[in-house]
Amino acid sequence: MKFSFISFIICFIICFFICLSVFCQTKSDSLSTSLLSTSQDSANKGEAIISASFYNRYIWRGVNFTDAPSIQALFAYSKGSFEIGTYGATTLNGDKRGYGNTIEIYATYKYKSFSVTVDDYFFYEAFDSLNNYFEYGKNTTHFVEGRLRYDHSKFYILTGYVIHSRENDNTNGLYLEAGYYLNEYLKIVVGGVTSSSFLNFQDKGGITNIGIYGSKTVNINSSFSFDVQTALIASPNYKYVANIIVVARNPIHFLIGITF
Repeated sequence: MKFSFISFIICFIICFFICLSVFCQTKSDSLSTSLLSTSQDSANKGEAIISASFYNRYIWRGVNFTDAPSIQALFAYSKGSFEIGTYGATTLNGDKRGYGNTIEIYATYKYKSFSVTVDDYFFYEAFDSLNNYFEYGKNTTHFVEGRLRYDHSKFYILTGYVIHSRENDNTNGLYLEAGYYLNEYLKIVVGGVTSSSFLNFQDKGGITNIGIYGSKTVNINSSFSFDVQTALIASPNYKYVANIIVVARNPIHFLIGITF
């Protein structure tokens, strides 16, 4: 377990927003409209979120986790300002190496344009003996990251810091990312780490991803549609991607995916 000054700041921010929200709710007879719901009625009842995606590769923060296609799925529940869910990815070549097989469990709290997320990442190892999901010891690949995000109609910014990791992993680097929406279909994203961070698979700080992302909904009929996503992602820090089998050190990636 690792708990530093930056971890303290993240925890303080989480507590601050929770306390601020409680204070505001006691001064008002109604809740603010949830950013996680399309209406006040759905916010009161809660909403289940289910999606499945197919991608040509699993690329995360500028790192290509595998040399095979990836299938990914999201299952979450949101109510009011809170959301809790799980996200998983599995490579389609059956290879456990390369961290292309992962499970995440997260919880998010939103207040106005700000959101705080705690995310537990678990990466499967090549050897089954190391894949004890329920062990948070010094040899298992659990990473717990705290993130703070601000959303605007034209842009967003976020920062993430690892508050728990394996004993020997160097995860001191702070991840920073900003995105700008060119229109409803396109956005530009720039992200990087301040120093080495094993969660981000970076041995040295730098810009890890610069990309332009496109997304468009295809409507088949009134009851069925799917989203098509594409991205061109450059990785200026690619030479310092961790030297792990199957994790690629590519300077540029092309991503295409379909989400149902």
